[in-house]
Amino acid sequence: MNSIVVLLALFALTKAQTPTPCESPKQWEAKYFAFERGSVREEAGSITYDEVGERVRFVVKDERDGHVVDAYEVIMLFGEKNVEYRYDYETKQCTQRPNQYPFRPIGVPPNAVALGDGYIGASGDPGAGMLVSSFFEIPRIGERYEVIVTAGACIPVTDVFTRLEGGRVEERLTDFYDIVAPYPNATVFSPPAACL
Repeated sequence: MNSIVVLLALFALTKAQTPTPCESPKQWEAKYFAFERGSVREEAGSITYDEVGERVRFVVKDERDGHVVDAYEVIMLFGEKNVEYRYDYETKQCTQRPNQYPFRPIGVPPNAVALGDGYIGASGDPGAGMLVSSFFEIPRIGERYEVIVTAGACIPVTDVFTRLEGGRVEERLTDFYDIVAPYPNATVFSPPAACL
């Protein structure tokens, strides 16, 4: 009898540690750090994200050896416009082109597979760590999407997108921090005057 109780308790504990897909905020802004494997490219900046309107804005500072080598803004408008504006802060020039890829939501996909829960930081000290949940999805053949979100609030922490492109693997890892939801100013999606 005791062994049955222990097995049921272990089963309940195991099920409790398997996260279920949650709904991430649809509109937010944050600071971010991104790393692209293969090109060894790093960038840091801020992101304003609007899943409802399918819009994303990046303010980017590319750094090499601790020095800013490029500073620019990218506004990606999907949907009917399907256009990407890139405004260079130094030259004051703007380029525009069609978006290279379709809009990709940042958050937990509805059909995501749970990888598990864990702590960022320490789990044994109150206030020394944060419980997060990990999920993945294969949206299309040759692609894999993984996301780590805060447990409970479902706020994106890390986003990893992998794509097989022309026989080589492209992977972009992005960490988000200082998230504010919803974003306070929707006018950031208006392209600079040089782009019009």
